[in-house]
Amino acid sequence: MKYVQPYGVSDPQAPYVNGDPSIGRKGSIPPAAAFENTQREIVNAITKAGLTPTDTDLGQLWKAMQVAPWITDYAQDTGEADALVAALDPIPDQLYVGMTARIKVAHNNTGATTLDLNGLGTHAVKRGDGADLSADDLKAGYIIELVFDGTQWETVNFFGTGTGGGGTTNNYTTRIPSVVDTSTTANSIIAPFAPAITSDLLTFGLAVLVKIANNVTGATTITVNANSAKAVVWPDGSALQEDDLIAGEIAFLAYDGTRFQCIGVYPGSARRGEVTYYGSSAHAYFKVAGTYHFIVPPGVHRMWGRVTGGGQGGGTIGDGGYWGTVGGQAEGMIPVSPGDDLTLVVGAGGAAASGTVGLVGGTSSVTKASTTILSATGGGTVYPDFWTWFSANVPGYSFWGGHGTSVGPGRGTVGDVCSIGIASGIGNPMCVHRPDLEGPPGSGGYAMEVIYNQVGSLPGAMAWPGHAGMVELVY
Repeated sequence: MKYVQPYGVSDPQAPYVNGDPSIGRKGSIPPAAAFENTQREIVNAITKAGLTPTDTDLGQLWKAMQVAPWITDYAQDTGEADALVAALDPIPDQLYVGMTARIKVAHNNTGATTLDLNGLGTHAVKRGDGADLSADDLKAGYIIELVFDGTQWETVNFFGTGTGGGGTTNNYTTRIPSVVDTSTTANSIIAPFAPAITSDLLTFGLAVLVKIANNVTGATTITVNANSAKAVVWPDGSALQEDDLIAGEIAFLAYDGTRFQCIGVYPGSARRGEVTYYGSSAHAYFKVAGTYHFIVPPGVHRMWGRVTGGGQGGGTIGDGGYWGTVGGQAEGMIPVSPGDDLTLVVGAGGAAASGTVGLVGGTSSVTKASTTILSATGGGTVYPDFWTWFSANVPGYSFWGGHGTSVGPGRGTVGDVCSIGIASGIGNPMCVHRPDLEGPPGSGGYAMEVIYNQVGSLPGAMAWPGHAGMVELVY
């Protein structure tokens, strides 16, 4: 708004003066523009701020001053990708150093980008460190805040602003490549990633997720797209063993430049046991009859082990029940090195028998490099049944089983872990194994004779198999 001088005065900057009759001075005559222009300027500011002028609110100019900064530097992009075009209202007469513009972007950019604001010239849009924008730095619908530095527009709220070191900083949201194994053959993983992982991308540090199709039974390879097959190993370089990876499992693999290493997966031998951690030590228990391979974890150089042979099965002869005897035990230290492959055997419980004593329990053992370190025979290898022992050992009350033996450090014991109450005629529930009374590993099978009472008798003697043995490792 231009200053309006008093009426009849030629000086455009002449001040207004009050009349003073005592000295014969006439007062200034205000022209109409002095009143009208001022009101229109104020009303225009109020209206442009989105307010409706009213004579009941004398604070509207102040409100308009608050609103103006929020709306005067915002505009909608009407240009093309990489060439922003916007118009502020009110229209600036030129670009000023430090002026800001908030532009709602219409298109994703594909590279270096410019802005033409109100037709005042096309200027580059740069990152905070002066670098050109990269593809998709600006997204359709984003509101980008810019500051003019006298030569170019610099981004203010761009998430990839550099650190001032002259480099270009990018932030990415990255998904780990994942794929479903399409192989129909064990130990040969086929990984057809899409998009394809080409040879130039198969570099050190590449991490992938693969849903395994087949149980691993030994040394394994993975073929990634058209690349040559690569070995899949543990971090210590050892080959996979049986069930280290199983069908349906999602394996996390990292490429070390030569092979893929299994990351964050515990060897199958330990997973098939029960692993419990106590502070810095781990306890692994194998209680299901069978043969396992345990790969010694990194950093482990010795372990304590204990093996229990399988319990003898119970048996029946006529109306009599013959309880099975418990398996032997052996325990001791096992010298190992990381990556050693220990073969663990959990002896099976002996089967129950009719017309004879139950079958002998299986031997449990720990073997390293074909050398047996610990071994414990199953129940029934010393005394064929409890009654044979009873006749040889009365008045003792121990329920003897197989012999425990050890090779190397350690000790072997006769299986004397259970006692029996002779007077009750029933085995201690914690010493024998039957479906309704779970015995400990290596316990003998329970047998029950025909019981006569006033009502009659149960239909025949019954017997149960012995419990499987156990291998326990502490490291």
